[in-house]
Formats: sequence, structure tokens, C-alpha cells
Amino acid sequence: MVNWKEHGVPFEKFTEEITRQWIDKRFNYEKCAKWLEAGLEENEVNFAQWLRDEVEIDCERFYWLTEDDEEFLREKYAECLENKKKWQNIHPEFTPELKSKWKSNSFNYEQTKKWINIGLKPTDAGFCAWLRDNKEIGPKKVLASEDNKKLREEYVDCLENRLEKDKERELEIAESEKEETTNAQKWLDWKYPKNKRWKIRKLAISNTIREKLKGFLKLESFIFLEELRCSYNKHLTGLDLNDCSNLRVLNCSSNSLNELVLPSNLSFIECFDCSYNKLVRLDWGVFESTQLERLIISNNNFPSQDLSFLSEFVHLKELWVSNNYFCGSLEPLKNMNKLETLDISDTDIEKGIEYLPESIKWLFCQVQKPGKEVEKVENELQPFYKSEEEDFNYDLKEWRKNTLIRVVKENKQLREENKELKKENSSLQLSIGEKEEELKMEREEAEKALEKAKEWRERQIKEITEQKDKEIKQLQDKISELEQLLQTKIEIPPK
Repeated sequence: MVNWKEHGVPFEKFTEEITRQWIDKRFNYEKCAKWLEAGLEENEVNFAQWLRDEVEIDCERFYWLTEDDEEFLREKYAECLENKKKWQNIHPEFTPELKSKWKSNSFNYEQTKKWINIGLKPTDAGFCAWLRDNKEIGPKKVLASEDNKKLREEYVDCLENRLEKDKERELEIAESEKEETTNAQKWLDWKYPKNKRWKIRKLAISNTIREKLKGFLKLESFIFLEELRCSYNKHLTGLDLNDCSNLRVLNCSSNSLNELVLPSNLSFIECFDCSYNKLVRLDWGVFESTQLERLIISNNNFPSQDLSFLSEFVHLKELWVSNNYFCGSLEPLKNMNKLETLDISDTDIEKGIEYLPESIKWLFCQVQKPGKEVEKVENELQPFYKSEEEDFNYDLKEWRKNTLIRVVKENKQLREENKELKKENSSLQLSIGEKEEELKMEREEAEKALEKAKEWRERQIKEITEQKDKEIKQLQDKISELEQLLQTKIEIPPK
């Protein structure tokens, strides 16, 4: 017999019997190794089969589950095993579907067992519920064959009447829905019971009650949801996806969302579309930049900002940001080497074509709103527009070639202008030198003249001072003489 133990890690504890069990459950050597690396033990082959066939979780997804999610799945698996054993003990024909029918009619395990023990079949859940509720007949009363036949005929008639009433009720609901909206949360809670949500992988709310869902919608307990399509609900204003961390595809476009609550980590998200809403903010940190390939956020109310918040999403293949207030350059997209489609129509992005990766095939930059700066990009690319029959709409290679030629010509012209400027600069330097020399000589002459003027001024001051001193001396002598004369006249008396 085959024994995978010979392969070494991680098959050290394998035996021939364990190997046979994995092979019987349709696991090959490679798949088994991946499940073991994801955290399963060698004896958990049945758990691996249940995850794969019933829950539709592969080994890669299981590896990334949180501890709480793994514990939850193990509890569900244990519950399934226990229920399967118990209900098949009642009757070997019991299936999970039949068990659900009995439970939905409010029969527990013990009650169901009593009904089966008096001769009824696993398929008689509805009949038993009718006997209990309408005829007040319990399992303690063993029915005679004739009574059984009559009661079954009456039950069939009752079912037919109920079907007629249900049809009438559906028509009434359909008529009321033409005029009224439906509370989104109440509808979801009625349509998808919380205890069953963990099994759901794909959910479409777009076409169930088209354009009738109203208000705020919280998708609680959809912990393994991988794909959500919730679009064209014009009265839906809010969406809470905090429990939906396993989403791969999220399309919530064409609603009236002004609030979108995302999980703290979207590790598996590949496609995100929230276009045609009223959003003003999103937490971009929750997205796994290596997984996201398609991002559509067009036609919202995101405020004026450049595209730097997108620079980490280097694996994008499609990016649609049109009809928002984004501005600036396309430079933040320079490392998106897988980007094929880009829509920047009706934004204020005005430059940066040269930074676009060569992978771009479809670039949309139309202007429908006057005054948008993206018109500069459109005008520059207009000569390079191609017909729709091509695999691209703008020939960016030709634009780059043309731009390169233009830049080369401009550089050549700049070099020539630079030479002329250098010549002019040399001439100016020479003229400046000559002027400086002339000014120097003039300054020296002016300094000499100033020095002479100072000397002359000093001589003049000296001469004037000496003259004034002489005049003062003469005046002083005159005053002395006058004083002596006056004194003499005073001393001689008159005759």
C-alpha cells in the first residue's frame, strides 16, 4: 500500500491507513500537503472534506482564517457530525434537508423521533405539523390506517387552499411594492436568517427588489461571503460590511450611499466597485494592495486631492476615478505596470501623461463639465486618437515618440540659446569690467578732487579765522582806548 510518510515533512506521522483515507476522500499528495501546512492534523481528513464540499473553503482560504473563524467552523463541523448521527438513528432515510424541514416546523429531535416511531415517514414533517396545530393530534395517538387516509386527504385540501391564499398574498405584496419602499434591514433579516448566513458565498441584492430597498443595511454574520452585488437600489443610503472580511468581489454601485463601512482588512479583494453613489471618504488602508485588480470609484463626491493614495495599488488592471474632484498629476500611477484601463474624465487631473505605464490600452479623459482641468490632457492627446476598431483608443507610443522628438528639438534650441546667452554674458562681463575700470578712475579722481577741496576749505577756514582774530584784536584795542579816554574825561572837571 501507499504511504506518504516516505515524502518526509509534513507527512512524518502518516501510516498506510491514514494515506488511504486521504486518497479515498479525493485528496492527492499535493492537496494533502497544503491542508497540513494550513494547520490540519493528519487525522482530520473528514474535516478537510467537509470544508471543501460543504462549506466550499479551500486550503489557501483556510490558512488565512482568523482563530475565531477557525473555531467557529470547527464548532459547526462538530454540530453537523452530532446531528447527522442522531437524526439518522431515528430513520436511515433522514437527510440534512429533511431534518431542516422538521426543525422549520418546530420539531426537535425527541419530538420527531416520537412521530416516526408511530409509523410516519421522514417526509411527513408538514403533515405532522398540520396534525399538531390544526387537529391537535399528538404522537401519542396512533392513527388507524383509515383515519390516516382521511386526514391526509384533508391535509392535501388544506395545502391547496393555502397555496391559493399565498398566491393572493404575493399579488397584494407585488402591488404594494409598486408604490412603497422596503426597509432594507428588515428585508435582509427576513430573507436570510442569521444562523444560515455563514454558509453563503455569493449574495445578489441588486435584482431582488429592484430600486425598492431603503435605508441603512448591515450585513451581519456573512463571515464567509466572497461575492456581493448590491446595485441599483436608489433608496439605499448606507452599507455596513464589517463582518465580510473574505470578500473577493464587491459591487455596490448605483445606489445612494453616503456611508460605506468596510472590514478592518480586505485581504482577498480583487474587484471593488462603488461608483455612482454619494461617498466622500473611504478607508483605503483596509485594501490588500497586492490583490486588488479592478477599482471603480467614479461618480462620487470625493474631495479635491491628488492620486497619491492609490500609489500602493501596483497590481491594478482597471482604474476608474472619473467625475470626482481629484486633481494634480498622473505621476502616482507610474508603477502600475499592469494597468490597462484608466478613466479620469471630468476630473481636475491636468498633467503627467509621461508617467503612465506602457501597459495602458484604454485611456478616457473626456470633458462634459466646463472648466475641468483634464481638458489639458484631452487636448494634448487628441492628435493621437485612434478609431474604436483598434485595441487602444490613444496611441501613447506615438505620443511618447512625438514628445521625445519635441523635447530633443527643445533641448537643442535651449542649447543654442544657452550659447548665445553665454556670448552675451561674456560681452556683458567685458563691458562691465571696462565700466568698472572707468568708474574706478573716476572715483580716484573724485577722491583727489575731494581731498584738494578739503585742503582748500581748511586753508580758507584758517585764513578767515586769522582775519577774524585780527579784527577782534583791533576792536578790543579800540575799546581799550575809548575806555581810557572816557576815564580821562571823567577825572578832569569842567571849568
